[in-house]
Amino acid sequence: SSAASDVYKRQTSIGGLSAFAATGITELTIPDCVKHIENGAFGSCEDLTSLNLGSVESIGVQAFEYTGITSLNLPDTLSEIGMGAFSFCKSLTSIDWPQNENFTILTGFDNCQALSDAELEKALSVDSITELGYSAFDGCFFQNVTIPSNIKTIGASAFSGCANMASLTILPGVKTIGPHAFEGLSLIHISEPTRLRCIS
Repeated sequence: SSAASDVYKRQTSIGGLSAFAATGITELTIPDCVKHIENGAFGSCEDLTSLNLGSVESIGVQAFEYTGITSLNLPDTLSEIGMGAFSFCKSLTSIDWPQNENFTILTGFDNCQALSDAELEKALSVDSITELGYSAFDGCFFQNVTIPSNIKTIGASAFSGCANMASLTILPGVKTIGPHAFEGLSLIHISEPTRLRCIS
């Protein structure tokens, strides 16, 4: 991690062209001067278990997929997470979310199978979030899910393949549900609002 920091200490972005993908990095601290982590930057760094994101503002597509991180502290400077940014991080159990009014779209955590119902509830209760993006939590192991009123849009495939989900409650406030949003679920109970604008 120190080598990466030294090389990029004057840069505002890091990891272009999957620069550190599939390397043996175990710990990573992003220097505060870095604001953008590029697509695929640290993907498949399976030994990466400790991550400090510094003051990043955006995390690219698949930037940390298939890493061994167990917890995340997303800084308040963060406003954008790319699709699949943390996909298949199967040891990830806890996330601290940014308090940033520009952080409005939640995505990037598909197949994070160690995330609990309580962690999802914590994520969805972040005031600034109004949209669940494409494949946001596709393939996760949630069992009882409530979509709160601050969420206006549930994107395509947001919870597709969440085969363990037994109960789903969608509170009034949700306006749009995208295609395949809940595909492949074997639900026992579902409760929906009466004023959906569009179900694709």
